[in-house]
Amino acid sequence: MRFTDPRWALLFVPLVAGLVLSWRHFHGIAKFRKRFAFFVRFVMCGCVIVALMGPQSYRRNNGVAVMFLLDRSDSVSEPDRKAAEQFVDTAMRSLGSDDVAGVIAFGAAPMFESASGGKRPLGRLMAKIDPSASDLAAAMRLAAATFPEGKARRIVVLSDGNETRGDAQRAAEAEAVEGIDVDFVGLGSVQLKDEVSILQTQAPSERRVDQPFQLRLLVESSSDQKGTIVVERNGVAVDHVDVDLIKGKSWVTVDQKLTEPGFYRYRASLEAPNDTDRRNNIGATFVNVRGRPKVLVLQSDTGKRELVDALTKQGVSVDLFGPEGIPVRAEELQPYDAVILNDINAFYFSDQQMRLMESAVKDSGIGLAMIGGENSFLPGGWYGTTVADALPVDLNIRQRKSFPSTTVLIV
Repeated sequence: MRFTDPRWALLFVPLVAGLVLSWRHFHGIAKFRKRFAFFVRFVMCGCVIVALMGPQSYRRNNGVAVMFLLDRSDSVSEPDRKAAEQFVDTAMRSLGSDDVAGVIAFGAAPMFESASGGKRPLGRLMAKIDPSASDLAAAMRLAAATFPEGKARRIVVLSDGNETRGDAQRAAEAEAVEGIDVDFVGLGSVQLKDEVSILQTQAPSERRVDQPFQLRLLVESSSDQKGTIVVERNGVAVDHVDVDLIKGKSWVTVDQKLTEPGFYRYRASLEAPNDTDRRNNIGATFVNVRGRPKVLVLQSDTGKRELVDALTKQGVSVDLFGPEGIPVRAEELQPYDAVILNDINAFYFSDQQMRLMESAVKDSGIGLAMIGGENSFLPGGWYGTTVADALPVDLNIRQRKSFPSTTVLIV
């Protein structure tokens, strides 16, 4: 028996003093009943004081309760997983008669693999773990909440220490306050001789039809070896490239060319003869392929096709319209990469259509060009309009010609 705060025992002094003083002034009752009443009062007040002192009874721990925490995240290689399982199996077969042990597997979240029990083999691991993350702190909290009573408590962590969630250090400090020992068995000591992995995959986010580009892969290899890169486009294998990998990091490029517009998803996988962990051999990216450049040409006289013919020869798709084809809605401009105002007067444009042109340039990134002529720039009435504000040139004449005064002297 022990007390958490024995200082409350000092209250017995005023308790006894009070009973003695009240005994002398208490009359009119039989002597036996008087003794019994004072005894009951002493017992009741004494029980309250003892309760305030915080009495505790304890007994010696019999045996040790151990919880093994197995890291099953993707950062732990298969050889290290097998080594960790062998370690736990050996420990569980060596338990004493009073010892118990359990197993918790963890990744993004912890799960019970085996409840606390006596001497036995580990057996096959059956828990379904999400290996995309590692939350060691959550596993330690779960282990601390499941220890049986009457035994010394110990947590044995088998992990590479690469936690992506939680705070394992704080969790270990909390376990220490509760009297739980935490031991750590580091994984990652098994050296893989011929491991390869894809660290990064790069491709241009946007390309034109028939415009070649390169799929770039940052590859890491633990030794000089040969490998094969399989490139899949929208789920269909399109390339098998044999590569000579050097020890360390290196870039590998695969040439690509697309003939149809659309959104393409690329998936590259690296295959090596002696690679043991293929989960890190995959990289993915995407490429948005746009069709031929499309331009809207607006001009007063649609019979003049010199500009249209020149653009067409350069592989540009051109739509030619006169004043009647000026767009009136924003969606009518979306198919075009640029708008060319070719000698067309501002008189044909309403204020709304001019604001539409300005918004297409500033908000949608559509190109705008104006070609000189009798109906362009200042002669075409464009000065001071919203379209003039969107042009990369200033229509205001800042330098005017001035003629000096002339004096004619006749002699």
